[in-house]
Amino acid sequence: MMAPMRTQRIATAIVLLSISACGSSSKSGAKSTTTTTSTRASTSAEVDSSFKAKAVAACTAAGDNLRSQGAFPFPDFDPEHPDASKLPAIAEYEAKTVATLRAWQAELHALGQPSTGSAAWSTFLADVDRSVKSTVEQQDAARRGAGATFTQTFHDLSSHGLSGTQAAQAVGVPSCDPSNPGTTPSTTPTPVRP
Repeated sequence: MMAPMRTQRIATAIVLLSISACGSSSKSGAKSTTTTTSTRASTSAEVDSSFKAKAVAACTAAGDNLRSQGAFPFPDFDPEHPDASKLPAIAEYEAKTVATLRAWQAELHALGQPSTGSAAWSTFLADVDRSVKSTVEQQDAARRGAGATFTQTFHDLSSHGLSGTQAAQAVGVPSCDPSNPGTTPSTTPTPVRP
């Protein structure tokens, strides 16, 4: 997917996070206690540090691979109204994205279960699986010239972006965000590939 789509998904995630943060604040002590408790529960879901290091290494390698593809070749492409003449070239471009994401997914699953945070890790892996599945479907839609399916996969990827970000944060691996693997708060986001 292209940079404007990535920016849109990130902006949406930030807005939603800001809204929920504002909605959870209150002048009442009881509300504050509830917020603190859920924050603590989220932190305790983190995976152990050695497991986390392996996951982050896998995510960093995937991000490096995605960035090595270079910029999306059609910066003005509108996934809401896909130009059918560009879909074959997009499918070719996405072939490397799909290969990278499938390898990343397999590597994360091969790590097995962490000694801590296994429930959160399983939730995270489900988000990774959903993201990879939608990307594979998008590349296939582009290859077939199926514009409507391509648009649907764009919507699927966009709608699952926030849950993937939250799942990665819950296990303590924000650089493994399924919608943007290999990034950290200090790096520039990888462009989303259509």
